[in-house]
Amino acid sequence: MEKIKVKKVILARRPHGALKKEDFAIKEDKLGEPQPGDVIAETLFLGIDAGLRALMNEEPSFAPNYKLNEVLFGQGIGRVIMSKNDQLKEGDIIFAPSYPWQTAVHFTADQIKEGKIKKVDASIPPSLYVSTLGNNGLTAYFGLLDIGQPKEGETVIVSAAAGGVGQVVGQIAKIKGCKVIGIVGTDRKLRFIKEDLGFDDGINYRAENVEAKLQKLCPTGANVFFDNVAGDVGDSVLKNLSLHARYICCGAVSAYNKQPRDDIGLRPQFILIERGIKMQGFIIFRDYGDRLDEGLKQLTEWYREGKLKHKETVIEGIENVGQAMVDILSGKNIGKLVVRVAADAQVAP
Repeated sequence: MEKIKVKKVILARRPHGALKKEDFAIKEDKLGEPQPGDVIAETLFLGIDAGLRALMNEEPSFAPNYKLNEVLFGQGIGRVIMSKNDQLKEGDIIFAPSYPWQTAVHFTADQIKEGKIKKVDASIPPSLYVSTLGNNGLTAYFGLLDIGQPKEGETVIVSAAAGGVGQVVGQIAKIKGCKVIGIVGTDRKLRFIKEDLGFDDGINYRAENVEAKLQKLCPTGANVFFDNVAGDVGDSVLKNLSLHARYICCGAVSAYNKQPRDDIGLRPQFILIERGIKMQGFIIFRDYGDRLDEGLKQLTEWYREGKLKHKETVIEGIENVGQAMVDILSGKNIGKLVVRVAADAQVAP
């Protein structure tokens, strides 16, 4: 059998400062012959996440760093096109949280036994598994409900509210009966979170004073803050949190392109002590790896009930993964940013 030719996305150089598309390159290769228990999958979508920027540095991060001139990885969804595994057949849809960024992937029997890939419901648009029903939705679900523990009637603030995680956080908070305020970077995103997602209010941090606006929107302080941004936005919200508020540290997109990370900003200790605020970070697969099925079940139920809306910004072609990473760090996306690799892959409506 002729070997399958693939295109791979590799890290061509370590980025310094702002990420550039030239930091990435496309490498052509061929897949090996599948052995008993193996499968080959055609890649449908890749999920682009701002946090992956941290893995491009040499400094240790939340996951193994990317290696120079080797294929990158992140959320991915594929369709089995060749199978020598009894549990998977051609046409099955599979998800991997660490999916190699290439046009087709050879998964070994050992990887399948170790649970590195998961068969998912083919009746659901596959792009949702790298967005609302994937790492982003699970991050929103466990971060908000397990750490934030929102109660009916409380006020929840979410930064990067129009992104892949933020759009889910706000909607779960509404399901739980909370008042939700989203912080975004454009008026278009502001309209999206209020008109499409049902947020109660929002702030365009580029056009408004976040601290002053929050004092008007929640004069007694907010109860929960789901932070995807950190930096000045995070500092402003922290000053407007209530007694015994919960501050969920999910991301720090404002700092990912900074080297070295010398922007100290607000020292929060006195505020945390005086108001009894809980501030906690988390990594979804490290801290909730044994509960992912629980989260996926509930997210899927809410999706089928029409309680979770979603939006995706789609970039076409694996050759444009580098540009997609640049775009997400500059906030050009609304909703989840995905790269469609297979031309016939179905985007969620």
